[in-house]
Amino acid sequence: MSPAITITKDDILEEVKLSCKIPEIIEAITIRKLIASAAAEAGIQVETEELQDAADQFRILSQLGSAEDTWAWLEKHGMTLDEFETMVYNGAIYRKLANHLFADKVESYFYENQLDYAGVVMYEVIIDDEDLAMEVFYGIQEGEMSFYDVAHQYIQDKELRRSGGY
Repeated sequence: MSPAITITKDDILEEVKLSCKIPEIIEAITIRKLIASAAAEAGIQVETEELQDAADQFRILSQLGSAEDTWAWLEKHGMTLDEFETMVYNGAIYRKLANHLFADKVESYFYENQLDYAGVVMYEVIIDDEDLAMEVFYGIQEGEMSFYDVAHQYIQDKELRRSGGY
């Protein structure tokens, strides 16, 4: 059996230094503080209901379906509930500030650059058996198989198969 290993804050800081993460951590802290300052200057606040919605959304995206899952996640990441709330708050305030600064510019930007978005890339696999086609379709939808796998398994033409149905 392995002996218990104790990891201190100094060990964590040393690992951050040795893995050359200091610059990106400093950048992240700087960005967080600048965003907080800009949001405060713009009078942007996150209401309790918005914070709860953001926390719920985070739990869904992180597949934290129960309180036990959430507590395990917090422990794994060394976070307290207050730190989790701060993390969720930061995400919510970032989104609100971005919306405040850029929401009215998105449509005009899209209009000015619409030719950059005027293309479609389409891939196609033709399967003669309708039941097999539906099975393959649902397999892709459910993430059980990728379009690439389907193309390589069901396309007979070597050149078309090589290009993935394109």
